[in-house]
Amino acid sequence: MRQKTALSRLLSKILQNNNCWIFQGQCNKYGYGLFWFEGKSQRAHRISYFLHKGKIPNGLIVCHSCDNPPCINPDHLFLGTRLHNNQDAVHKQRHAFGEKNGKAKITEEIAHAIKYADGKQYEIAKRFGVTQPVVSKIKKGTRWKHL
Repeated sequence: MRQKTALSRLLSKILQNNNCWIFQGQCNKYGYGLFWFEGKSQRAHRISYFLHKGKIPNGLIVCHSCDNPPCINPDHLFLGTRLHNNQDAVHKQRHAFGEKNGKAKITEEIAHAIKYADGKQYEIAKRFGVTQPVVSKIKKGTRWKHL
């Protein structure tokens, strides 16, 4: 009975948009809905998964196939490991890479120019205001891999 009440409360907070069920309640800073369930605030997509599909085993997380954090459509939710979720983010280029990385000190344009510049690495480094190891990593593809 308690789960039916929770499900009706959860479903009363959605807006359907392109097959996603967008949670309209409070969200955290990452866009995931927050829902009061069993005496505490929990991520709404996890509660939706639990109420529609069952228990979430230890060590697994609830992932979105739609990549839409406020979505709670159980058809868009699946179980995975953190590693699987991170690999999925990299594959879909949803992770911070290149200029999107908050630690990037050069632009993609400069990194591209360094990668294809001719000359000695220390000269290239001086020309672009970076260190020789940065040039080496860009040229080897261990940094700015997507270029």
